[in-house]
Amino acid sequence: MEEPGMARGRARARKRPLTRAAAAILALLLPAGLLHAQAGPRVVLDAPLEGLAAGSAWTLTVLTDHHDPGQVIVTEPQFPAGLYLEQVLHGPRLVSPDAGRFGAGRPGAAAGGIERWTATEYRFYLRGGGTLAFDSFTVTTPRGQARTLPFSIEVRGEEAAGARQAHRAQWLLASGLAADGAGLETGKTAEIYLRLGEGRPDAAPPPQAFMPEAPEGHILEPIPIPAGEAARGTVLALRVVPLEPGYFALGARAFARNGAAFEIPALRMPVARAAGGLAGGLAGRAPAQRAEPPEAAAAPPPFPPRDGAEAASPRLFRRHRGEFEAAYLAALGLWESGRRACALAALRQSERDSRAGAPLAAVRREAEAALGITGARSERRRPPWDRAPRAVLRETAVRRVPDLAGEEIARFPEGQPVTINRESPGGRAGGPGWALVTGDGNGTSGWIPADKIIQY
Repeated sequence: MEEPGMARGRARARKRPLTRAAAAILALLLPAGLLHAQAGPRVVLDAPLEGLAAGSAWTLTVLTDHHDPGQVIVTEPQFPAGLYLEQVLHGPRLVSPDAGRFGAGRPGAAAGGIERWTATEYRFYLRGGGTLAFDSFTVTTPRGQARTLPFSIEVRGEEAAGARQAHRAQWLLASGLAADGAGLETGKTAEIYLRLGEGRPDAAPPPQAFMPEAPEGHILEPIPIPAGEAARGTVLALRVVPLEPGYFALGARAFARNGAAFEIPALRMPVARAAGGLAGGLAGRAPAQRAEPPEAAAAPPPFPPRDGAEAASPRLFRRHRGEFEAAYLAALGLWESGRRACALAALRQSERDSRAGAPLAAVRREAEAALGITGARSERRRPPWDRAPRAVLRETAVRRVPDLAGEEIARFPEGQPVTINRESPGGRAGGPGWALVTGDGNGTSGWIPADKIIQY
């Protein structure tokens, strides 16, 4: 009667209450705290519970019996110390519950036993050993809510894991000085090294394992490691050429390889505009890219005219023209003053609350398209079960963890609409508040600073 995958710690939120006899049997066979029976969607926690060791990767997947990931909201608990959250993935997944993978099937299952569920995957790096306790996950769908019970995992320490060592790297300039706090200039080349220093393992991974992704607006290429630097523990040498002013930023990473764990810190270096401009800084190099004139780059796209709104909903436009004009002029003023995210938030609020919502929606869609935002949900079509707060963002980086040193996984443009899944009072160093959000249209999920949010 038991599922073959239960040894790996899979759990389900059942619709029917268990009988006393069945509950007693399951209590003996299931890992403590993973089974929770209540009304709502079926939820399965899929994660290995045995053989976990410090310095290794660990994946916890929340599987929800609902076909549309956009209608599934997973609210995770505060994760315990000793974990480093590297990535969160949210999307559809085909499962075979009738084949026994996640337990007995249910009436009305899809032909062949294959069903489309939603998978929310949390990928962690286990920093240290001990008992790590997890509180409940809450899953919300149009069919209701389900909550898992608390559970815990046992992680072997470094000694029990075969004397696994943690190697913490450091970013350095070619001069040997620490890279943090140093400055770069557009178009000018700089060389940076990633050094492990003392305690470097005999069989260190190849440089490709340490290679970061090039941040937008920069040329980043590996170069041969000088002989002297290799002897000092340098595992990666990079040539950096900034193409625009701002910051050159690399996110923190951690991974395990060949029985050893490696932690790479974040790097953030200011980039100033070169005195001779980008062209002067790139003198002597092949012209890879040309910067636009500052005045052209700063010119905002024009605010959409009224014509599209009238054509989209002529009857509502004429009937509620006064409400439309008031909302339109307010958003126009914000847009032309440079506060385009505030203009979109005002349009969305009016779209939701005003009788002229349909023509205002047409203006809002055109304004979003002018900023490169497509596929965002309409305020009028929001399902009644979806009570999660909504917001519009100022341009911001999206990070894997709520910390400025966390890895940047994407950037949300000015005016990006999002759903707020969870809020955190502050980062690990007591910094500003953070919010875990999911972007409309692109499905990107991650942490952003709370001061980038314009709630409406």
